[in-house]
Amino acid sequence: MKKMMFLIFLGFSLLLANIFSCGGGGSASPPASIPAPVASLMTVSTPTNTGATTVTGAAGAVNPGATVLAANLTQGGVVKKLENLFIRKAFAQVVQATAVANNTGAFTLLLDANSGNTLGIRQRVGTEQSDVTHLTVP
Repeated sequence: MKKMMFLIFLGFSLLLANIFSCGGGGSASPPASIPAPVASLMTVSTPTNTGATTVTGAAGAVNPGATVLAANLTQGGVVKKLENLFIRKAFAQVVQATAVANNTGAFTLLLDANSGNTLGIRQRVGTEQSDVTHLTVP
């Protein structure tokens, strides 16, 4: 009985580790069909006294009309799509924000962050989503 419980615990732990890993692009993963957001066209503000940080993407930062997904990876946010597990097409994120880019690919979004935190930004167009671009909060 103890061995069975251990094997169930081990299997569940491995499943959770796979779900919440922040990697991507392994040999089993197909390449993203849309480009990652362009880091050089995005700026991150210093946090306000309440911890709010603004991420601004200039024209061309992402595809026009794309949904921009952001997470504070330092504070536990994950920018990874969960699909066909327990929920259909959900995103597991802790500190997150979303915005829709305008017709030039520009966007603005707010999320909580501290100086030195790493933010992960990706874009979604339809059912396709890009790789993650990492930005550091000044």
